[in-house]
Amino acid sequence: MAGKIRWFKLFIASTMSLSVTIVFLASPSIALGEISRLDERDPISANYNLASVPERVISDAGRISISLFSDNEEAADELAGQLLATYIAARDYKVVVIFNPGGWGWRFVSDSPNWRSIFKGMKENLRSNGVGTLFLEYRRSNGTLQSYVDEYTAVTGLDSFKARVLAARINFLTEQLPGLKVILTGESNGTVICDEVMKILHDNKRVFSIQTGTPFWHASETNDRTLTINSNGSLPDTFASGDFFTMISRNVESILGFSTFDTSQGHILNLFAAPGHTYTWEDPVVRNQIEDFLNRNVISSKQ
Repeated sequence: MAGKIRWFKLFIASTMSLSVTIVFLASPSIALGEISRLDERDPISANYNLASVPERVISDAGRISISLFSDNEEAADELAGQLLATYIAARDYKVVVIFNPGGWGWRFVSDSPNWRSIFKGMKENLRSNGVGTLFLEYRRSNGTLQSYVDEYTAVTGLDSFKARVLAARINFLTEQLPGLKVILTGESNGTVICDEVMKILHDNKRVFSIQTGTPFWHASETNDRTLTINSNGSLPDTFASGDFFTMISRNVESILGFSTFDTSQGHILNLFAAPGHTYTWEDPVVRNQIEDFLNRNVISSKQ
């Protein structure tokens, strides 16, 4: 027993040391992220004209950017540009929907079979009800080794900087565009960032969130402005519930050739099977909850 306790203490100490090292290595500038329009790979800030932007808006964008990246002028300038480009893109809409990808934070909606179908359903639903909506994609990571470290600290709760940057982006939009509503969406690891943003913006009543497949280690706060879906209605989400036995069994069976790894039934990082970790608009449970959420918070209260 004493030997087991000693090894357990060593494991805890090693884990803590690794976590501290990772936090030390994380670079705030990587947390800047990048916003683009749905189905457009180029950043939204690639081409914008400030001629029609009020001076107060430009000033606020600069102030916010410097407050977040006071020691990185390049990152501050880039964020200011993204804030202003997003403001220009959003000012003719009533609702802005922002996608927060799962995995390591670099995927587009087109890379996600789950949210590709959900966005299509949401667009049709909102359009048919006369709600002008802008759909954006927020990539938190750029695929470099440093960004993987940075993403790890964010989704495990070791560092909240990414959430603070995204919260600042959203708060900027709602402050500069009175009446605008923002729906922050996310899948899998992305739901952790969404939830942290919602905590930061708990007093901003014009910000909402729709989340699917919350990782087992994170307990999302559910309230009237946040919809958390952790079941597609037909197959339990093994990743959200922490059903390690089923996940390990399915992956071992796949490795040994006893079964085929079908990503359409749920997966993590496109590498590991996670049965039930999939959500589409075609799932009645998913569609009905989202439609009800949109009706209560957006459609029935539209101006």
